Amino acid sequence: MDFEPGQVFAGYTIERELGRGGMGSVYLAKHPRLPRRDALKMLSTSLSSDESFRTRFEREADLAAQLFHRNIVAVYDRGEFEGQLWIAMQYVEGTDASHAIAAAGGGLDPARVVHIVTEVGNGLDFAHRAGLLHRDVKPANILLAPGLDPDDPEEPEQVLLTDFGIAKAIDDRDNNLTGTGNMLATLAYAAPEQIEARSLGHEVDVYALGCVLYELLTGSVPFVADSPFAKMTAHLTQDPPKPSEARPGLGTSFDAVVAKAMAKKPEDRYQSCRALSRAAAAALKTLTEQSETETVLQPARTPAAAPGEQPGSPHPTPTPSRAHTGPRPPFTLKVRRYFADGRQSQEVGPVDTRNVPMADRTALEALLHEARFFDLPPRLPLERQITGDYLEEITVGAGERTWTVAYEHQGSRHPLVLDQIAPRLARISPWHVTSAAPAAYLRANNAPGNRSWSPNATIGPIGQGGRDTGPNATGQVPPVPMPTGPIPASPMPTGPMPTGAMPTGAMPTGAAPTGAAPTRSTGGMPSYLSAPAMPTAQHTGIHAVGHKAPLRRGPNPAMITGFAVALVAIIVLIVIAANGGFGGANDDPDGIEAPADLTITVNGDGETVVNWSSVPDATGYELDRDGELVYEGTARQFVDTAPSGQEYTVRAIGPEGETSDDSTPAVAEASLDPGSWGDAEFMRTAFPSLVPDGPNLAGHNDATCALGSSEQLPQPDTVDAAITCTQSDGLVFTLLHFTSADALATFGSEGVANEGWFSQEWFYDSAPDDPAGTEYGSQDGVTDPGFLYTTFVHPDRTQYMVAVWWPDHERLDIRRDWWVGAPF
Repeated sequence: MDFEPGQVFAGYTIERELGRGGMGSVYLAKHPRLPRRDALKMLSTSLSSDESFRTRFEREADLAAQLFHRNIVAVYDRGEFEGQLWIAMQYVEGTDASHAIAAAGGGLDPARVVHIVTEVGNGLDFAHRAGLLHRDVKPANILLAPGLDPDDPEEPEQVLLTDFGIAKAIDDRDNNLTGTGNMLATLAYAAPEQIEARSLGHEVDVYALGCVLYELLTGSVPFVADSPFAKMTAHLTQDPPKPSEARPGLGTSFDAVVAKAMAKKPEDRYQSCRALSRAAAAALKTLTEQSETETVLQPARTPAAAPGEQPGSPHPTPTPSRAHTGPRPPFTLKVRRYFADGRQSQEVGPVDTRNVPMADRTALEALLHEARFFDLPPRLPLERQITGDYLEEITVGAGERTWTVAYEHQGSRHPLVLDQIAPRLARISPWHVTSAAPAAYLRANNAPGNRSWSPNATIGPIGQGGRDTGPNATGQVPPVPMPTGPIPASPMPTGPMPTGAMPTGAMPTGAAPTGAAPTRSTGGMPSYLSAPAMPTAQHTGIHAVGHKAPLRRGPNPAMITGFAVALVAIIVLIVIAANGGFGGANDDPDGIEAPADLTITVNGDGETVVNWSSVPDATGYELDRDGELVYEGTARQFVDTAPSGQEYTVRAIGPEGETSDDSTPAVAEASLDPGSWGDAEFMRTAFPSLVPDGPNLAGHNDATCALGSSEQLPQPDTVDAAITCTQSDGLVFTLLHFTSADALATFGSEGVANEGWFSQEWFYDSAPDDPAGTEYGSQDGVTDPGFLYTTFVHPDRTQYMVAVWWPDHERLDIRRDWWVGAPF
């Protein structure tokens, strides 16, 4: 079914079609409630009526919606309308890699290719760590948009991976959801194990990314064939093609990268997409060094317009990105809060992590790492406007680099760990008043005179970079017209005058301005205000001026009319209230259901942590403490500093603003005495998020912890302290402290030499070129037991090892299910 502009589907207003394919069509549409445009994908009616597909679609859309990463297109919502399945996604203003190849008339610039592959690899690795495969990586699913700052020619091109429509959980052993023999991936990028319907791992996406690397370099898919059978045979039997043979002058440095990425056996490929992108970056460096002494590539051509674009399109080929090395400690942090209700802005910090206690330093570094702070965009997306919300702006400096991330505290989509940074800083440095404006607003609007923030903002798509796209676009902040001239004469009204006191105060002069200032779309940043604030004005409406106006002495017809309307409105409200109010979910037995599973725990800092389950169709939640509203927002967790013994209830808010009944109350019990670690207290200080404050409290993943090493783990004489924690699923992790770094290194090397342990370096995402330590573990397939030991190069942790043992599980199970989420 085709839709025309202006039609409404599932509450969304269609603007135009963005594209269509075998699974359905994608439209640009206005959100039913938020000032936002989404990409609305409507599945074909044949697929929507297929029960097997419907089950898989709903399940996998829910999985994809859990992914929040700057290189992954966000999934906002999904549903069914009049028998047709749909999914709402983040709209990216730009093009895709397949159109970029067509526009270039062949292979892209190698530097741009490496940037695209690196960014896509970051998103894929993030999905893999979350337990999700993509299974359909191809240029058409790679979206490209200009950098966040269009005025900076060196701003990196934005790269986002979309369409997790055939995504699959890594640990899913049930293949029935895909149908027997149903080949879902695009054959040009399908790995041999996909074609043969074998068990899939993350290597299937590594293979596809290798195919994409080849195509971006050469302009052609790896295996060109006339039939599906010939394509499948090529993937199964033929050696990977060499980019150097398809693109004369490219050099041979990329040949080995493509060959390893497209190896027939999954175990022979790169074991992560980051490893592939690092190899591609090394190949680019070799190519660059060659180009300094000889002409390797032919001069770049001016790209032709992509299909569907006119010459001079607003989406030119971006400048290749600069090399990026993730920031490393020490950090300088500060947090600012901006309010829309007239309160003064507040700031905590700056705090230099070199000058704080080790526990605070370690905790702050762990929070930044867990949030992947330096991978976040400067402005996180607003999902819901909430009364009383405020803007949280976190700024982190590392060396010469400074990165700022801003988000609405309640109404935005953001990693919850960001909310823990300000309370941690407030333990070190007090809050104080600041007159600084939001950094994101200054960068977007270049208006240093404005010190305000408004949550009622238009949210633009990624890729517009703060440019006005309307017919009156000028790139400048439009001024508010200043009314001038004498007060126009008005006839005296007839009829009775309303009773009550007349308002006093200065009245604006002159005619009201006509027309609204053009809306600015800011590419993910709300346009905070359309004009500079006027701090001396005594009015806040559209007539507000920065000087006093003469007082009107006679009756004002507009004022009288306003009073009359207000009086009628009050009478109507009284009548409605007398007849039982407006109604809502509580009057409707079929209304939105109340949240279930309200649980309350006390964390290591003595704070009350309230969690509740998700409610279908809910757009937000309200939380009461002893009958008083303490939270309204979209999150399903609230951390409270109130003392224990309080009773909490939560309600769900429906799409039309209706509310559910209160949940079953839950009470925060008094916190336990944490106990003491005695001489091992220094270990808790080094790993505060892994080990609890005392043996009477739960550790990471609610584990039960005690002094001493696990009997299943080695007991070297060089260990002088150990804390062991056991999870409910049987996994055991132990924090060991060695007498010296040399003793720990000897322990690891002897295990590799004498016991045949697996070993490899590991890295933080924020510093992909700098090893963070070494992993030692059991070989693949060993389950009696599988184990994984981790060491660190950080100066404060060189004598520590985290050892994990899990019966009936392999090392790779430990790495996927525990290690990637561990708080170190």
